[in-house]
Amino acid sequence: MAQGIFGSDGVLYMTAYVATANLLLWSHGVIVMSGKADLKSVIKVFRSPVIISIILGLIFFALQIELPAIVREPMEMIAAVNTPMAMMVAGVCIAQSDIKEAFCKIRLYWLSFVKLLLIPAVHIAILWFLPIPTLCKTVIVLASACPAGVTGNLFALRYGKDAIYASEIFAITTVLSALTVPLTMLFF
Repeated sequence: MAQGIFGSDGVLYMTAYVATANLLLWSHGVIVMSGKADLKSVIKVFRSPVIISIILGLIFFALQIELPAIVREPMEMIAAVNTPMAMMVAGVCIAQSDIKEAFCKIRLYWLSFVKLLLIPAVHIAILWFLPIPTLCKTVIVLASACPAGVTGNLFALRYGKDAIYASEIFAITTVLSALTVPLTMLFF
């Protein structure tokens, strides 16, 4: 969305947002989902390939280091299948759930309200007072207004949590976001 709406500048800001979100997801998120918060587990999290990749990516970006084609091209191919693979896992989880029943769960509407409206509203309130470019603020609000990601499903499967419930959250927030994202952006 950032590319289509804002071009390369929007992608730059969205990349920073996603890198920050991934850093939190793969550190705090892993600790919460695994239930292991001892020092050894925390150190293990920060030695994970994802965290190391984020740090290396930031270093390469800051120093303008470009990978050779022999390394870059296979990485681009792997990245190209990342989202489709995650969507297939989410689809399998959604197929195992009862969507009609999911739409009857009041708690899912509460979670959707928090994810799709409350969090973006808090971001808007905070960003209102910060002296940063309007495009940066807009991208942050757009990113925070998007539905719950498929990573919740993947983490639920990985850590033995309720993947069906995670799929329901993913499905409901995705459906509702068709209404809430445009409203949030209009309000912003």
